[in-house]
Amino acid sequence: MKKQNSYSPILRKCADIADERGQFYGDADENFARIEKILFEMFDLKLTKKEIAMVFVATKFSRQRERHKDDNFLDAINYLAMILHFNKNEKK
Repeated sequence: MKKQNSYSPILRKCADIADERGQFYGDADENFARIEKILFEMFDLKLTKKEIAMVFVATKFSRQRERHKDDNFLDAINYLAMILHFNKNEKK
C-alpha cells in the first residue's frame, strides 16, 4: 500500500474547493475569458487568463502578509493550478 504524503489532504481540500467554486461560479475558463474582456473594455488592458490568475495569486499573498488566513494559501494553490491549466491549453 502506498504511503500518503502528509500534505495530500491539503491538495484534496484544494480540489474540493475548486469543484465547489466551479458549481457556484461556473467554469473557470469561461469566467477568466469574461475577466479578460472586461479588463480590455474598461481599461484597454490586455491580460491573458494566465496573467489574470497570477494577479489573483499576488492578491492572495498580499492579503496573507496583512493577515494570516489558511484560505489565502488554499486559493493561491488553486490559482496556480489554473495557471498550469491555462498554460497547457495555450500549447494545444
